Amino acid sequence: MKKCLIILLCFSSIFLCSCWDARELSDIGIVVMTGFDLDHDGNQRVTVLSVQPFGQTQNQENVATTWIGTAAGKSTFDALRNLRRTSTRSLTWMHNKIILIGEEKARQGISDITDLLTRNSEFRYGNLIFVTPGEASEMMQVPANLEKAFFASF
Repeated sequence: MKKCLIILLCFSSIFLCSCWDARELSDIGIVVMTGFDLDHDGNQRVTVLSVQPFGQTQNQENVATTWIGTAAGKSTFDALRNLRRTSTRSLTWMHNKIILIGEEKARQGISDITDLLTRNSEFRYGNLIFVTPGEASEMMQVPANLEKAFFASF
């Protein structure tokens, strides 16, 4: 009886141990900058600058390593949900460093943004928050030759 129980425990431990929540690096987009704006229609717009991790190969110098995505919605939460739908990778905000808020959005109020940032467990409290003149999405257009220098500083 003890032998059967030990064998059963050994077999069950094999099937219970796994990486069930593991995500491959090639399947995620690491968001490093997030921008919040208002559309011309009054909808909330979220823009992200995401790093697309790749493995090291010799012939990958011309491959884009960043992705800039934009989505709009009736609320900031809707805009984030729509952004996740349009992205080809699973976006993660755990390495987000900068939050940009457009001037028009800041004048309208940022209580929905602070509510989203405090409720979402992926955002950390160490983000730098800036209010930009004009739209935040314009400030997030990073030239390709500045990518490596920009991300190396973080």
